[in-house]
Formats: sequence, C-alpha cells, structure tokens
Amino acid sequence: MNSASLVLVDLDKTLIDGTYKLNTDIAPLQRAITRVQSHGGLVGLFSDSAMPTLEKYATEFGMHGPIIAERGAIMRTYTKNGNHDTISRPEFFKQKQNTMLLLRDKLVSKLSTDCHTLLVIGDVIALSQQKNPVAYTPKSFVTRVILLNSLRQHSISFYVRTAGGFCEQEFTAHTVAELEEIVGEKSLSKYWFDVNNECGICIMHYAETSKPGAVSAIKNAFPQRQIYMIGDSMSDFLDSEDVIQCAVDNAAHAYQDRCQLHSRNDLTRGVIDLLEQIATQSGF
Repeated sequence: MNSASLVLVDLDKTLIDGTYKLNTDIAPLQRAITRVQSHGGLVGLFSDSAMPTLEKYATEFGMHGPIIAERGAIMRTYTKNGNHDTISRPEFFKQKQNTMLLLRDKLVSKLSTDCHTLLVIGDVIALSQQKNPVAYTPKSFVTRVILLNSLRQHSISFYVRTAGGFCEQEFTAHTVAELEEIVGEKSLSKYWFDVNNECGICIMHYAETSKPGAVSAIKNAFPQRQIYMIGDSMSDFLDSEDVIQCAVDNAAHAYQDRCQLHSRNDLTRGVIDLLEQIATQSGF
C-alpha cells in the first residue's frame, strides 16, 4: 500500500447496523485495519455521530486515523500516546458552539416543564439499548419519553418514544416542532434537520456542515495522502477528484454508481472486504 493512504469509514449503516452492532466478529475487522496500518496507511471514522461515540469505536477497532464527527464540525487526529488532538477547523464552528449548546439548554427547559414528558439526558446509544426508562419511574402519567444526546457539541439530537417504548410519528413531529419554535422561524434556514419520524430520531446540524465541506481541512491536515471514503449513501460522497469512493453492498444505488470500489458484502463484512481490496491492489 502507498504509505500516504488514508481510509475513512462511515459508521451508521456502513460499519454497524441499525442496532449499533457489527454483522460479523470484531477480529476480522481488526485484522483488516491492522493490515492497512502496518504498511503506513491510516484508517479512521467519518460520521455524523458525536466525537466521544466515535472515539470509543475507533479505540475498540484499533484505528489510528483521524476522527471526523458531526458532519465535519469536529476533527481529531490520533497521536502516538493513544489520544486524539483537535484539528483546526474554520473559526465559524468555534464561534457557533455556544449557540448550539444554548439552544439545547432551552429545549431542555421547555421539555422539563411538560408533566407528560420524561426527559433522559446522556449517551443516547447506550440509553436506547436499555429497558424502557418509564418502568423505573413513579410518573405513571408520562406519555412521551425523550432521550437527549449530551455528547454533541455542534448539533442537537434526540430519540422520541411513547411511554411503552415505541416510536410514534406524531410524538416525533411534535417534538421537532418544539425545537423549531425555539430556533425561531427567521433562523430555521441556518440549520439542517435530519428527521426520521418512523424511527423517532431527530438531529439538527448547522446548515454549513457537510462531509464534502470537510475535505479541504482533511487534505490540509494529511497532505500527500490518497483518501478513500467507505460509505453507504450520498451523504458519504465527498465530491472530490482526490477521493476514491467505496461502497458496501447495502449502499444506496445512487451512491454505488459514484464509487470506484465496491463490495458484495453488507455493513461490517463489506468494510472488511473493501479494506482488503485496497491493500491487495496496493501489492501487499
């Protein structure tokens, strides 16, 4: 492999499934990553998720490449002591961080006054995998449960569930409307809402964030490296001649059509296959 290679991997629906699990044992993934990195390459994560979540996965998988979180708003690079140092990003994100945190605080205040809502704040991935939190509270009048992600710095995300732990589109739409009211009609264009009513999930990003928008910062931080992007949707298409796009088999057809490398395997197995393809084509 060219020692100047940098392989970036999307997380959700690329490396892990909808239940946040690998679709194979972790050992083959770790071996594929080690094969790339032992020849001077780097493997990292590039996702919409929060930085602490990505750092946990990167450590578990043995990745030594950069971690790009929240649609490119935060970037960190691996150091020899196992820590991650923040990569410089546009001043915009530094200036706007307090704005997002302030909006989140206002949402917390509003939801906390609703006697029919149970608000749980923390790591939403861990919380969503636990038993129904309503079962552990005497508030039998609770009808809506909101799991608010406390790990994000430049975005707001939450899960919405009924008291029984189910997704209800009406509940999700109502909660999103409450956040939009806090943001204000005149400011809505400054934000991008990623809403899945069926799954009861909402993420609000700054409109300026995007994966393609982070490419220049990645190239500046890692000059002379050939960049590969492994993903499953058009949000992973970095729209750059300097990037070789790679698709797992469960990827959207529109994304697959724009990719140079493909796997016939889904999710984790597909990522492993693509890492092996990159290594093999490079002659080791």
